[in-house]
Amino acid sequence: MNAIKLSLKQREQLGIEYVNDDETKVSILKTIMFDNDNTERKFKNNYRIDFEKISDEIDKKNKNFQGVKMKDKEDLTIDESEQDHFTQIMYIIQQDCYLGNKWIGWEEPFTVKYLNDICKKDYNIYIENWGEIGPKFVKDFPNKIEYFVDNFCKVVS
Repeated sequence: MNAIKLSLKQREQLGIEYVNDDETKVSILKTIMFDNDNTERKFKNNYRIDFEKISDEIDKKNKNFQGVKMKDKEDLTIDESEQDHFTQIMYIIQQDCYLGNKWIGWEEPFTVKYLNDICKKDYNIYIENWGEIGPKFVKDFPNKIEYFVDNFCKVVS
């Protein structure tokens, strides 16, 4: 196996001290990227957003979904500049619901793994553009995705 090379910046962003052997690096990355206890859930269950639960959460005014304004699931705006995980997750899902420039709607189901994968594509944006909050924001993302799925989505298969 080739060495997994983590730069000093990457290690700092992930909260990893210096590691000298490949096996430990692989183990650390698997721990960060995968939750082995929930493998079936991550790869097999399909979810959809439960807009009623999100609307109820927004009504609580507790800073969750602070960049999301809803009238109904077809009439919402998302301010992607808000530094809130749930706003970012909604924005990323919304962007993923375009096929080219055609809107395919919110009904497309997703797995936890897929949601993690599409969110990871934006990690560099948070790290490079959000200053000191960026690395911690990225580090917290997997747990926030789990919370999002557990509390604001419904299983569809």
